[in-house]
Amino acid sequence: MSREAKAIRRQGLTQDEKKAFRDYYFSLTEKPTQKDLIDWFQEHFGRTLAQSTVSTILSSKHAYLDSQDFIRGDLKRNRTPKYPALESALFEWQQQEEKRSGTVSCDQLRLAALDIWKTIPEYQNIPTPSFSNGWLEKFKRRHPLSEFYKEPDPLMADVINTSKIPIQEVTKHYTPSDIFVMDEGSLFWKLTPQKSISIENVLGIQRYRARFTITLCCNADASERLPLWVVGYSKRPKAFRLTNVYPEAMNVQWRSNGTAWVTNSLMEEWLRWFDEKMKGRKVLLLLDNLSPHECALEAIRNANNSLKHVKVAFLSSESRNITHPFDCGIMETFKTHYRLRWARYMYTEMQAKKDPLKTVTVYKALQWIIESWHVDISNEDIITCFQRSGIFVTNGKPKRVIPYSLIAEIENILPRICPPPMCSIEEYLMPAEEEVVDSKEDVVNQVASQFLPERDQETDEEDERGVYVPPSEALSALNTFLQYYYQQPIEDGNVIPTLLRFRRQLRGLANHIQTS
Repeated sequence: MSREAKAIRRQGLTQDEKKAFRDYYFSLTEKPTQKDLIDWFQEHFGRTLAQSTVSTILSSKHAYLDSQDFIRGDLKRNRTPKYPALESALFEWQQQEEKRSGTVSCDQLRLAALDIWKTIPEYQNIPTPSFSNGWLEKFKRRHPLSEFYKEPDPLMADVINTSKIPIQEVTKHYTPSDIFVMDEGSLFWKLTPQKSISIENVLGIQRYRARFTITLCCNADASERLPLWVVGYSKRPKAFRLTNVYPEAMNVQWRSNGTAWVTNSLMEEWLRWFDEKMKGRKVLLLLDNLSPHECALEAIRNANNSLKHVKVAFLSSESRNITHPFDCGIMETFKTHYRLRWARYMYTEMQAKKDPLKTVTVYKALQWIIESWHVDISNEDIITCFQRSGIFVTNGKPKRVIPYSLIAEIENILPRICPPPMCSIEEYLMPAEEEVVDSKEDVVNQVASQFLPERDQETDEEDERGVYVPPSEALSALNTFLQYYYQQPIEDGNVIPTLLRFRRQLRGLANHIQTS
């Protein structure tokens, strides 16, 4: 290969080119496809971008290019960092640590860089850098946090500062149907009454074996429950592949990373998704002030592409009069419904001389999670939890929502499947290890998790192969269901148009297979 060819292949993008690319993308109302963006870049700069490069340039990693302090032309000589994967991860760590503790010293940056370096596979055969003061200065110039973390105005475009404006003053300007709350919670989906939580160590990072993080979101009058986002370890678990199942068809957004956590970038993606869902409306979104939530909003704000339909208010954990609505009973009720289904399953499998820890799969667990959220929790319980939270001005607070009957059934089942000693029912339903909190160790693990090898499956469950259902059989079953539905004295027929449209699709597929 000639020297000239080598030089061309090694040529990186200038900061000017990246900035122009971001400016073009975020100036558009209708977002183009990646192919359109690649064609635009080819036309303007005579170079071809890879799809992965498009995603990287548009991510929050390069949001600093959108700052008004960066003037085109001054960036041309700002070289691409020598270790881009490290810098991206270290910047994410710096954002979260700044939110968690307020300041980040050079020594803290250097130690974090060393910790993260050890987790990145592509650097394992390279001598560890010294991370000198010169390197740190260049890093800070490329990632100037001072602009990212200025105190926002109380009523800025995206984020309302509830430390300066009482939350009741904010919520009174919205109808309950336009006030949403999102919460995230971990779920040990194979938890046993002995509370045996299995932990593994991968590249120095500890993580729980059978663990999901789930985002739940609903509005104050319980008229809308958004699709769940479930974060696991595997991009497409074996249980999905063997059963030929797609979570999106189950009304679930499946995501994955090395620690099954909601990271900065994942939270940013969720916020963009939620904003698109709220198109044509003006809604209020209430969030915990966890660092991934705050960092995601900072990235969105500094990308000059703010949320268009959503204002966000953080619910401070220090307020004595305000409680997150999910902490008033929604999360506990959700987990209790799930654990009741899991307890029933354990009992049934053990009666059949089977090991439920082996026979349960991600697919089964996901079905229980969906039913627990969309079917089992009543609208009345959700409304009560919002009223109890203190975010509205009310005369007195209703009683806390506690699913006593479900708890009693679980307490009746557990001794049949597990000999003593067992943990308390409170520890089983809401183990402390499931609580999502900010800590120094969590921040490092979250950032480093993106470099962990992908799992083939979530845990060591047995293989479960699904039965292929052809369109003709699905069509026959749907016709039977419609006939049954029409024979019921039900006044609510809102589901019928959706089913009829789906029947038309099935007929088309069945006819296509028959004639091909």
